[in-house]
Amino acid sequence: MMPELPQRMKRRYIILILCMALLALPAACSNPPDGAVPNGEDMPKPVLPSPAGGSIGQAEFELATDFPTAPDTVKIYKVVHPNITAELVTELGRKFGFTGEARPPAEGQERVLIGDEETGEKLMVYLNSGGIKYYATRDLDSILYVKNPSLPSYEEAERIATDFLTQKGLLPADRHSGKVDVGGTYGGVVTHLVVT
Repeated sequence: MMPELPQRMKRRYIILILCMALLALPAACSNPPDGAVPNGEDMPKPVLPSPAGGSIGQAEFELATDFPTAPDTVKIYKVVHPNITAELVTELGRKFGFTGEARPPAEGQERVLIGDEETGEKLMVYLNSGGIKYYATRDLDSILYVKNPSLPSYEEAERIATDFLTQKGLLPADRHSGKVDVGGTYGGVVTHLVVT
């Protein structure tokens, strides 16, 4: 029976093993030599270091699996971005009652904007999607962050949105029933609805 090593000796032995493992790590993780093909044949097999400085042996790994089947054909989609110009947004702005001209987007901006400085109304059209945002006031906090807002029912919200778009001449002819969702909350209370 081997005598029990003192605690201090055990710590030294563990530290020595860790140091040896750390010294062997760069060699085990080194890149293959130039021209070597990493196919398992030309690459050195990993060697597990032992505490005495030798090696325990070589480790070999094998992955036994099938390649996934690929279809004969695949669909390819192309995103077609709309051609959003300042002239187009100016024309759209007329339907909302704007009399000014839309400003072309500045470098890095993703939208074209037309607005009214006095009322704070603004209309934004996004370059990538053609999506439209219309703000009827500059004080959005007074609309979006109200503690106890008086909101319409989902059916009434859809009717309001439909009437608004019809009045502006923007309701698509092929539009079906709209979808009403919660647009946001404040303090756990629904503050506004979104109709899509």
